[in-house]
Amino acid sequence: SLWKSLYGLEMKYALHDKSDAPIGYSSKMEIDFGRIAASWTSLELSGEKKRRVIFEGLDLVRVASQSPFNWFFKDFSWEFRAGLDNLEQLGSPQHVSPVIDLNVGYYFAHNSLSTGIYMKTMAQTSSVFDKGYSFRVGPVWKFYYLSRYLSLGMKFEALLFYPEENKDMFYSAEAFTSFFISKNFNVFLKWNWAKAEAFNSQRNRYWAGLSFYY
Repeated sequence: SLWKSLYGLEMKYALHDKSDAPIGYSSKMEIDFGRIAASWTSLELSGEKKRRVIFEGLDLVRVASQSPFNWFFKDFSWEFRAGLDNLEQLGSPQHVSPVIDLNVGYYFAHNSLSTGIYMKTMAQTSSVFDKGYSFRVGPVWKFYYLSRYLSLGMKFEALLFYPEENKDMFYSAEAFTSFFISKNFNVFLKWNWAKAEAFNSQRNRYWAGLSFYY
């Protein structure tokens, strides 16, 4: 991995996703506005270790509607995100790309457990891509366990790059757990793995941290 150590800070203007405490929020919706993240890290570039502040990403808006599928209600579920992404997953940690991301599929829920199967389309522009832009298309599976004091989540995706000269696979897996200490604090652990065959890039990242809500 390019990353040797990582210290990060993330802020959201408005929030609620599956890693946040569920009290007072609907389990069928996720809403983030103005999420911005940066990190202070040691990178190994061209055989040298360099300390850098890295812009991790910006979600201008991320909204997910999760309508549980059953015999009576067969609505689609969806998620939309627009913002900026760091291209570290593609082996280019100093490049940032505008991104639009749309997932459409079905969501199933039973008590504290839920899962979703989606088709994802992701559009990006960057000089990293041969034609200056790229699309990723493919299936995504998500699984969650959510209680008053704990949340667990997993996500797997297998996406195909377009256009033709970038046509290759991108795989990623993610797992997290959050412990809700109080209304204002939680402790979280997170793991993410990604592999982009077209860019000869593969990495694991691990996080441990504390979230404060105000």
